[in-house]
This record gives sequence, structure tokens and C-alpha cells, in this order.
Amino acid sequence: MISGFIRQEFSRNPLRKLAALAAYPVLTAFKKRVDHRRYNGAALLGLRGLVFKSHGSADAFAFGQALARAYDAAHNGLLDQVKAQIARAAPLMAGAAPTEVPGG
Repeated sequence: MISGFIRQEFSRNPLRKLAALAAYPVLTAFKKRVDHRRYNGAALLGLRGLVFKSHGSADAFAFGQALARAYDAAHNGLLDQVKAQIARAAPLMAGAAPTEVPGG
């Protein structure tokens, strides 16, 4: 949708078409950077393992990105890191004074 609007604006007159040629590398890099398919795969952390959720409409590229994120999380010990953080925070949370809930 946005790319259609940009294409329309750059094709309005010959000067804008020339500007489009100059802007093409920048626009191409920007499009690659904001491609939602590159950021596919959400981590769901369980007590005993990792689950990665991919969008149902993901194409092969997006699904490959989700697999790469899952591999990186497993390879870098994401679950162990989260467990360690929880273990460090547990004593702090246990020592915190309970807060009063208004109206309850």
C-alpha cells in the first residue's frame, strides 16, 4: 500500500522520476529493513522448553527467519538465562511488602 503511494509520487513528472533513480538504493534498503517477514517468530517460554510461534500467513522466507530465531535462542541458552534471572529475582519478590488493592 505505502509502496504504491511512493511509486505514484515518484512518477508524477520527469523530475520526480529522476529523483526516484537517485532514491532507489535508499528506498530498497529501507524496505528490506522494515520487512515484517524478517522479524517473524515469537518466543513463548515454558518451564521446560522453548516454543516459537510463527504467523499463519508466513511465507517460506518468514518461516525460515522464525526457525533461525528458535535456533539462536536454543544455541545461546535463552531458557537457562531466563531461569537464572527468575532465581535472582525470587528473593527480592518474596521480601517485597504486599501492596493494598483499592476497593478489595
